[in-house]
Amino acid sequence: MLKLTKIAIAASAIVALSTHFTLANTSNYRLIAFEDCNVVSESILTPSQVDAYLALTASEQKMEALTQPVESLDADIDDYADKISELTHQAIQEDGDTLRINKKQLREQEALAQELEALMKNHEKQFEALEKEARVIETAANAFEKEIRPLIDDIDHDVVRIVGPDDAGDPYECDGDSTMILM
Repeated sequence: MLKLTKIAIAASAIVALSTHFTLANTSNYRLIAFEDCNVVSESILTPSQVDAYLALTASEQKMEALTQPVESLDADIDDYADKISELTHQAIQEDGDTLRINKKQLREQEALAQELEALMKNHEKQFEALEKEARVIETAANAFEKEIRPLIDDIDHDVVRIVGPDDAGDPYECDGDSTMILM
């Protein structure tokens, strides 16, 4: 039991030191503004700007994780929508002054619509989580924008890039029409 406690204390100390060094070294974050792929401004972010940036990226990562299971539904939803549309088109035929309705195909269309509704209801909590995280991202993005606005308000730019300790060496290049491409 004592050995397990020592391991837990050592692990906690390592995590605390790692967090301290990561957060304490905010000077590793820079904002680089570009105009037509040329650097027009480069600024070191303040601790509050870094905090706002990290909050935004954490929320984006959470959103990405929440989105993955829902993205797999896209194909199913599209398939249901296509089938429902096709059955609707087949079930209701208009020929001049005559309207023909195929009740069997309408029942099939209704059954598919109910299956689609059930599918959506089964994933309702995931959709709600996405909506909630979207609001968090919006709040974080607004806070980040407010933080960096003083750095970019007075300069003409078309791209802003935040470079942190994990991506300081990430290359970029411009294509023929002055569009920046991160490699």
